[in-house]
Amino acid sequence: MTLAGIFASTGSLDIGGVLLDILVVLVAAKVAGELAERVRLPSVVGEIIAGVVVGPAAFGLVHGSDVLTVLGELGVVMLLFQVGMEMDIGELRRVGSTSVRVALAGVACPFALGAVAGVALGYSTQTAVFLGAALTATSVGITARVFGDLNVLGSREARVVIGAAVADDVLGLVILTVVVKAVSGGTLSAIEIGGVLAVALLFLGAAGAIGGLLAPRLLRGVARWAQSPGTMTAVVFALMLAFSSAATAARLAPIIGAFMAGIAVGQSHHAERVHRELAGLGHIFVPVFFLTIGIQIDVAALARPKVLGITAVLVVAGVVGKLAAGAVAGRQVDRLTVGLGMIPRGEVGLIFASLGSAAGVLTGDLYAALVTVVLLTTLLAPPLLRVRVARMATVGEVVDDDMPPAFITVVEERRRLSRLLSDRPGVQDRIDRAPYEHVLAHDPDELVRQANLMEPPLAPHEVRVAVTATADPSQWVIDIAAADRHGLLSAVSGALATLDLDVRSATIATWADGAALDTFAVVAVDRPRAAAVALAVESALGSPASA
Repeated sequence: MTLAGIFASTGSLDIGGVLLDILVVLVAAKVAGELAERVRLPSVVGEIIAGVVVGPAAFGLVHGSDVLTVLGELGVVMLLFQVGMEMDIGELRRVGSTSVRVALAGVACPFALGAVAGVALGYSTQTAVFLGAALTATSVGITARVFGDLNVLGSREARVVIGAAVADDVLGLVILTVVVKAVSGGTLSAIEIGGVLAVALLFLGAAGAIGGLLAPRLLRGVARWAQSPGTMTAVVFALMLAFSSAATAARLAPIIGAFMAGIAVGQSHHAERVHRELAGLGHIFVPVFFLTIGIQIDVAALARPKVLGITAVLVVAGVVGKLAAGAVAGRQVDRLTVGLGMIPRGEVGLIFASLGSAAGVLTGDLYAALVTVVLLTTLLAPPLLRVRVARMATVGEVVDDDMPPAFITVVEERRRLSRLLSDRPGVQDRIDRAPYEHVLAHDPDELVRQANLMEPPLAPHEVRVAVTATADPSQWVIDIAAADRHGLLSAVSGALATLDLDVRSATIATWADGAALDTFAVVAVDRPRAAAVALAVESALGSPASA
């Protein structure tokens, strides 16, 4: 196309207005996110509220547009790509059966409760079924963001919820196909339903297999031959878009393709570099998605008593249904955390509402109520999850059913002995909340020494170091406590290398409150100075990571 053709095709687009909208959205997102963090709320809550404030419901600075929708979708695609990179394949396999069980319950319970609620409210069976279907969705993007904000994305609960949310998307696809055909008067055979499910499962299997083989080799080749510093970022970005497009072709949400691409890239030795180079783009695009949710809120609709009543009934049905899904997760995870993580409906619920309105199944009041339910569940989950995660950090870790009973006995005995060695309540509590594997790897006196280093709780950018002598005069133990973050172990190891410390062994443990402890056995002629180690670690954490 010629330049004249391009200008002609964009002549109706107000470029200046679009740029101003993006400016307002980005500034509002960052300001709201910072304010939310300062009052101990996940930044996603602040971003959604900011969308309400700058949107038509309040000041009307920004209205929904195709450009913002595209930027928002790109943001949630990047978010799920980053989540996929964080996933541990082995752990995902371990929680796979639990995730499927949670997903099945997370679809069946809200569907049944929503349909019953629709009939009780006096709507037709067709409309009631659609309401039930709309409550089955789970927003993997929102839940993943909240777990990430709380620094528990690596927990088993987070992996169960994310796996269940992905399965929910496949099941939701089938339900959506059936319901839309039913409400439009069409017919749908069992063969068609099976075909939709088969294509979705085929995509997931193919994406996992092909991505696992292709991505590591592709990134290795790019790192070897590329001369431009931006080539790696561009190739990974293109790979993410390719997987997202393939998911769309398979009639799945593009975020599922991005999630699978992230898993594939996460298996590469260059994953750390990719994460670092894409992080800046994510900080720009991801908040746009959450602001667009807030922009769509119709505050005026909430003033109508009928809408309030319908909303209240559907919120109860939606929340209770997802909490029931968490109840079937089993003892190896905190079931309430799983249930709370399944509550947000997000973009998937909005898609259901839009389709119902377009098909004429939802009246204006029903549409407003359903959109409000989506937004309320999206706003409700983050603070509840924060409270629950904090509570888990207080009462201790959930017992892992996969751990042999003899190991559990050893853990409990070491904790009992450790409590006898210290009369500080904070230290005793820190030991009680220590991961099982960490307690198994250390003696009671070591556990007390480490817990003393971690109490009182660390500030976000604080680093504490303790150096302990061993029976070998040339060997020392270095304990390093810091807030958990991406690349922490890499930064700490690099810092020790700059001090010419020969590392012989290392262990790392992360607590539910986001505190992390790295313990290194090192060889050195002279005793390492704790202050020098702390300064080196702080410097490494403040600098870009290197391969």
